Amino acid sequence: MKDDTFELTPKGMEIATSLKASADQRFGEASGSGIYAETPLDTNVAAVRRKMVIRAERGLSKYGVTTERDDLDTLQWLQHAQDEAMDLAVYLERLMSDIRARVDSPNNPVRHEGAQPRSCL
Repeated sequence: MKDDTFELTPKGMEIATSLKASADQRFGEASGSGIYAETPLDTNVAAVRRKMVIRAERGLSKYGVTTERDDLDTLQWLQHAQDEAMDLAVYLERLMSDIRARVDSPNNPVRHEGAQPRSCL
């Protein structure tokens, strides 16, 4: 089994502790279960959890605030979410374009005239 332990910087530990305290206050003590369990549900959950903590740390360092800030109204939060979703759509379009270019390449030995590939990967 892969080792999913990682070390947090002091700022990352501060963020993780703050997030846990906030969740404990809202939802009751985590008592070693859920997202704070020592053993993750699976390696994918562990990888996402690590990335979320790193992302939170970078965001706090870059912007000086967390999503617990109270200076934005609902429409401003929705605007941020929409902006992120549009970025995602652009990234997906880029990747799809790359895949189409590979599938349509004359060097692709699997390409058949008029056939649609089942998988582009």
